[in-house]
Amino acid sequence: MPKKYSEELKVFALTLHYYSPAAYKYVRRTFNTCLPHTRTINRWYQSLNGLPGFTSEAFNALRLKAAGSTSKVLCALIMDEMAIRQHEEWVPSQGKSYGYVDMGTGSKDTTVAKESLVFLLNCINGNWKIPVGYFLIAGITAEQKAGLVFECLKKCFEVGIMVVSLIFNSAPTNISMSNRLGCTMKHNQLKTTFQHP
Repeated sequence: MPKKYSEELKVFALTLHYYSPAAYKYVRRTFNTCLPHTRTINRWYQSLNGLPGFTSEAFNALRLKAAGSTSKVLCALIMDEMAIRQHEEWVPSQGKSYGYVDMGTGSKDTTVAKESLVFLLNCINGNWKIPVGYFLIAGITAEQKAGLVFECLKKCFEVGIMVVSLIFNSAPTNISMSNRLGCTMKHNQLKTTFQHP
């Protein structure tokens, strides 16, 4: 029968292992295996929902980070598309196919995804970063991107995180997205701010 660990020990073990796997092994060996085996730690990490969309586990962690901070947590929101291998895969144990366009809504799109649009928060007044969501796409409009940015900003605000900048590359859809958000990137009438939703 698997051993049950208290929530406090579980949090301590995950935190110690996160900061230093070597220190974790040393404590486990020194104190006669009072901590769970690293295979158990790996199993706990695997329990996260890794499906496309905004990640609820990330926002729960951000809520705790904001609640435990003595000052306002300031972050930069970074977004970028990355090319991925176009591949369909059937997973018999789940009775499901993967590799298609997925915006985290559970739709049954059969278009094979070409890219992953990733959102990441980088703390400005701290030393950490965390991915908060990704979407499998085969092209996306500026209007859709602007909607996702607004949604991410709202989620950050709800958990107590203040986003003070948005970082993206100069792809044409990103420039169009910034115009939809209320910015202007023309050199003679530069406006780099927009109203928080």
